[in-house]
Order: sequence, then C-alpha cells, then structure tokens
Amino acid sequence: MEIQMKVITTVWLVSMFVLLLVAVLLLGNRILGIGLSDTLVRILGVTAILAIPIFVFSTIRRAKK
Repeated sequence: MEIQMKVITTVWLVSMFVLLLVAVLLLGNRILGIGLSDTLVRILGVTAILAIPIFVFSTIRRAKK
C-alpha cells in the first residue's frame, strides 16, 4: 500500500507540474507577446487536456487514502 501511495503522489506531482508549466507558457505568451507558433500552442493545449484527467484521478486517490 505504501508503494502505491508513493506512485500516486508522484503521478499527482508530475501532472501538477505539467499543468503549471503549460499555464505559465501560454500565459507568458499571451502577456509578453512572445509569439509561439500555432502548432506549439496546440500541442501545449492537448498536453493540458491530457494532464487534467490524470491530475483529477490522482487527487481523488490521494483524498481517499
């Protein structure tokens, strides 16, 4: 059980970091006007969409323990 909780915590931290990184990059692009390519913005968006369910799942698992 302890190993499983460590895995869930690691997944939670990684997914939170990914969401934070995507948010900072997209907001930085918007505020500073860096001008990221459309392809990169779409890849970041898809990455965030994929990370959200993982984050929710791991958050629920952490809350149950």
